[in-house]
Amino acid sequence: MKNNHFIMCIPFFYFIKTRLKTKGQKIAWIFTYFIPLFLLAYFYEVYSSIESLTLFFLSIIIINYAYEDGYIYNDFITSEKEKKPTIRLSINRMHRIRKNLNYFLFYRIFITIILFLIIQNHNDNKHFLTIISMYLSLEIIYIIYNNNRNYINLILILPLSFIRFYGPVIILEDKNHILMTTISLSLLYPISKFIEFASRKRFNISVFKKYSLNINLFRIFYYIIITTLFLSLTLINSDYYPFLIISIYYLIYRILGLLLLKKNKNLKKTFEKNHKSHKN
Repeated sequence: MKNNHFIMCIPFFYFIKTRLKTKGQKIAWIFTYFIPLFLLAYFYEVYSSIESLTLFFLSIIIINYAYEDGYIYNDFITSEKEKKPTIRLSINRMHRIRKNLNYFLFYRIFITIILFLIIQNHNDNKHFLTIISMYLSLEIIYIIYNNNRNYINLILILPLSFIRFYGPVIILEDKNHILMTTISLSLLYPISKFIEFASRKRFNISVFKKYSLNINLFRIFYYIIITTLFLSLTLINSDYYPFLIISIYYLIYRILGLLLLKKNKNLKKTFEKNHKSHKN
């Protein structure tokens, strides 16, 4: 296995190489994933200590590493069962990785163990076990997800997107607020993702057959409702304030995104291509 293929074992590299191929997709991912996550980290006082900051960053890496494993399983194992699989790498690189897949996976497991050892060295067992649980959950869910092409995928998109987007925050949450936080965070992105995913033709859901979903307008309408909801809740209980800020952020981001799409035809083509491809 050549050295340049070991690069594919670096966290985030496989995801970027196969799912974020354009500059527009990379920028969109930063605004959709990292900025909201780092804003939430501020409200959870992640930046107040080296320990919590280390835990936060390592949990992001580990969770996304597990997510990448799901992509790899799909690209190199599930795709072999498909008649017309989506090719995300060059034929040459696909062949080399498939030929050395066991070594490739071994090095990824080795890196994962190193990351877990670093967490164990810097944090208590509670956080360590929580991250392991999330990591294993993602691995198991993705195995089920990749071996099915039906409504099970639609159901599994909720835990997959929730853990990926908000797992690093849930790890830091107090157990007394875990239910409220889980529901609130689910409304911020996973539920929206679920509805968008459900609108795909392969699920053949009657309401979407009758009424075509305009993704851009739906996102704006969705975040208007969510922002209004969290504004009302914040007036009653200030604990909802962080979720209000994130919902406002998403609303502004979606509005600006729609305006940019209308002005830039190339950007629109990139968006449409990204939406039709496998989820991010």
